Amino acid sequence: MLDVYEIVRMRKNLLLDISFSMMRYKGSSLDLDIKFIANTLDERVTLGSDFPEYVPEECRNVAINMMQELPLKNIHNIFHGNLERFFEKWI
Repeated sequence: MLDVYEIVRMRKNLLLDISFSMMRYKGSSLDLDIKFIANTLDERVTLGSDFPEYVPEECRNVAINMMQELPLKNIHNIFHGNLERFFEKWI
């Protein structure tokens, strides 16, 4: 996960969707990596739901629980702000 972090960190046009890894490896040591990424790369991280593998509400709840200690700015960016900025160029 940290290898992917380094790739995204160095390329300003990439967004990293952490939803599948967050759900698939929930409760593993990867949680710490995801928290680190959400804290340090919040302007390039986003969430999906990976539906139908995971229900959107379940993904949201896991993310809220995992990121509750982050600054509100980071949470805003990850949950919707980054996608809004990404897609505003398309309109």
